[in-house]
Amino acid sequence: MQGVPLIISSVEKKVKELVKRHSEVKRKNAVLEAELAELRKTVDSQKEAIKNLEEKNKIIKLAKSLADSNPDTAAMKYKINELVREIDKCIAQMNS
Repeated sequence: MQGVPLIISSVEKKVKELVKRHSEVKRKNAVLEAELAELRKTVDSQKEAIKNLEEKNKIIKLAKSLADSNPDTAAMKYKINELVREIDKCIAQMNS
């Protein structure tokens, strides 16, 4: 009968260790989930930045092709600059 208390003590010790490990894993999981959420935000903002840069690149290519084919480049550059400013305002409003 002396073996039963030893077995109970051993089981209690193992249960305490499991509870400790469970708490640690839950804490690590919470940290990783927060990190994942932050990384997803970063990816989303980078995708948006890429999209904006691609749009600006299209405008620049269009401006360059128009400048090469049209003698009135000053007016065309002015119009393009207006469009770029308008796009920037839209981006700023989306980010706010």
